[in-house]
Amino acid sequence: MGHYKAFIAWPFQRENTPLGRVKDWGARPEELEAGAVFPGDAVARLDGEGDPKSHAEFGRRVRRSGSTDYLRTQALSRLFLDNIYSIGASWVTMGPHIGQVALHYGANDMGSVMMEENVVSAAGTTYCLSEPVLCRLIREAGFVPGQRDNVYDLLSAHAGANSPDMMVGDWSKHRAKRLHAQTVDAKPPRNAAVQLTASAAES
Repeated sequence: MGHYKAFIAWPFQRENTPLGRVKDWGARPEELEAGAVFPGDAVARLDGEGDPKSHAEFGRRVRRSGSTDYLRTQALSRLFLDNIYSIGASWVTMGPHIGQVALHYGANDMGSVMMEENVVSAAGTTYCLSEPVLCRLIREAGFVPGQRDNVYDLLSAHAGANSPDMMVGDWSKHRAKRLHAQTVDAKPPRNAAVQLTASAAES
């Protein structure tokens, strides 16, 4: 019987989508004044009586979630999804440092060293980190980095001096890069073994 191995909260990436052309709520000074009501809040009433015509800007403004909302969702997912072992920190969408903070909000996995990504990168998200950088982020957050496989079995812990981040002498060569775009001939074999960087709490 199948079951979920992991959960990763990904915030909506609106770039390169129709919503990417919609103006942010708060772009006009009057929208920042006390008492200003976001169009979606004016229409989405709990009693079900909301009318799209009740606000002139309904459907014309978007209010995006930030890192605070993301971290709250991360923490709630750890509490509610107690039958899912791995809660992933989405540094791909939120950036390396929010991904690092997410380790303290219920995440126990920093994901992979991705060679390619074709979902959020299509919407303009381009974070790409090397294995030493991921290990360093995990270690600086107070955890021991490790490697797992695709079924979330721990393969090894990077606790010694030969760990990827401990062997780096010049961190300027490990800056974040753009994600690679997939090519037609670049698909890996279906059953290829892939090792991914994960976090493990100190014992």
